[in-house]
Amino acid sequence: MLLCAPQASLPRVPMNTVARVLLACALLACVLVPSSTLFAHAQAGLVTLHVQGLSKAEGQVCVALFNSEQGFPGESKNALRSLCVEASGVGTDGSLSIALNHLPVGRIAAAVFHDANGDGKLNTGLFGIPNEDFGFTGNPVVRVGAPSFHECSLALGTHGLETGITLKSFRLLGGANRPSRAQR
Repeated sequence: MLLCAPQASLPRVPMNTVARVLLACALLACVLVPSSTLFAHAQAGLVTLHVQGLSKAEGQVCVALFNSEQGFPGESKNALRSLCVEASGVGTDGSLSIALNHLPVGRIAAAVFHDANGDGKLNTGLFGIPNEDFGFTGNPVVRVGAPSFHECSLALGTHGLETGITLKSFRLLGGANRPSRAQR
């Protein structure tokens, strides 16, 4: 049995008793302290993206959700979360809702595209202009080049976030902010 070093006026206490007291204090602290205080990155829970303007229920809708400007919008390997959902769930109004959960609180931005041919890529044509419908959180006006993370980012708090994204298309006639075929 190990003993604590003797002190002038303190009794000798076995080490396993000290360990039990420390463990009991640690467990009590976990119960009394709110869990959000214990974790630096509080979880916001659910983000729901209502994607509107899908032209057809074919292929898939791909989302890349970012919490920093690094890689936004085209490098899904830098995304906080990325996924593709079958477009078969598109409503008659050309909309589809996508839910993502267990996300950290902070600024987020999403890039979405309708991968109509199901190849997992945003297909582009001449000069890298997208051939498939696309959109971003905040629905920024798209001019030359993709919008910045700052233009598209939204605040994600502890109560979650629900937002709409309207898909746009680059067509030879009409430009970048022309609504997709489903909206005409």
